[in-house]
Amino acid sequence: MTYRVLMDEQPPVLAPRFKPRFNQVYRASGYTYVACWFYSGRTGRVRLLVGEAAPPDFSIGDLDAESGNASGVVRPGEYWMLECNRPDGGGFRAMVTPMYEVPDEVTVIRP
Repeated sequence: MTYRVLMDEQPPVLAPRFKPRFNQVYRASGYTYVACWFYSGRTGRVRLLVGEAAPPDFSIGDLDAESGNASGVVRPGEYWMLECNRPDGGGFRAMVTPMYEVPDEVTVIRP
């Protein structure tokens, strides 16, 4: 059976995009999209880690200079970090997009 979820309004955006620091632990206040890619310069390794404890220890993406990019969605309340073997991030770049909070009430309509 298929369910459709209808919302009267767009949920509010949590915050503007930002560039995270490598090897720093963050905590998501709502659904958060984290993207990391190799730009140029020094090579290295990056892991996108998430979890319920700080520091997080579950990898949802591994990246090196040849693998292109790593990204994932972090759930509300989870800790996350971009773990890099270079303190400055080497030739990697990253961007974080806080998305939406979970609405308190959702109307479910059955077709």
